[in-house]
Amino acid sequence: MSRVALKGLFGRKLRALLTAIAIVLGVAMVSGTYVLTDTIKGAFDTLFVQSYKNADAVVTGKVAFTNHQGNGVEAPSFPESLLGRVRALPDVAFAAGEVTDNRTHLIGRNGKAIVTHGAPALAFNVDPGDQRFNPLTLTSGSWPRGPGLIAIDKATADKEHYHVGDTIRVEARGPVRPFLISGIAKYGSVDIGCSTSPGSWT
Repeated sequence: MSRVALKGLFGRKLRALLTAIAIVLGVAMVSGTYVLTDTIKGAFDTLFVQSYKNADAVVTGKVAFTNHQGNGVEAPSFPESLLGRVRALPDVAFAAGEVTDNRTHLIGRNGKAIVTHGAPALAFNVDPGDQRFNPLTLTSGSWPRGPGLIAIDKATADKEHYHVGDTIRVEARGPVRPFLISGIAKYGSVDIGCSTSPGSWT
């Protein structure tokens, strides 16, 4: 039986070679997919852990519906007055508000939005004077401390060749506006697309 099988293989060497290559490529693609999926999952798990590592509780708005198609549902905002009510609760040592926008885009020198290749483009505020809830790690420059200043992510800075002191344009729910890059940061240990300012967008 084995002699017949070997004779068939040697009699059709090209077919046997192509079959072997197809099997190797198939196994490599499946293995690569699992590795990539696990890497992405690990990166997002790291992001969430880093985001709330110093918080005992997080208060968010209640969404009207859930999405099971893999696309995130943005929770509604709540008024600033709620922050004062949270701070007045017993056993609350410190509470801070956050302004987040996932519809903000950095505009490159060619006048087009910088592509994040599927990763969410995030913009949010930071408090330069209190870093306990800041998930970012500054790699160069300083945190923005006034209007017209911004910190951008390291991945974008490296890819698009931006440095501290350069001007970058930003589109955020309105006309494109120029901002001076005061700092470059990483989100935890991941170089994903994000930008920060010292206050909410206007």
